[in-house]
Amino acid sequence: MNTIRQAKMREFIEQNHVVTIRELQALFPDVSLMTIHRDLDALAGDGVLRLPKELQPPLALKLNWAMAVERYE
Repeated sequence: MNTIRQAKMREFIEQNHVVTIRELQALFPDVSLMTIHRDLDALAGDGVLRLPKELQPPLALKLNWAMAVERYE
């Protein structure tokens, strides 16, 4: 993932708390919708890994998610 875009997307989401795909498309007009979805998947995965262990999903789910994100990147 483009780390500059990821940082901007994370900052935008933190400031607004709830965002729509249209808002992200407006923020990144030169980025495809598929790329925005991939970036959101990666950001969500990062967020899951920051949860306390007892709130994280099972290891198998985390591994599947990590492999999917790795394929995208």
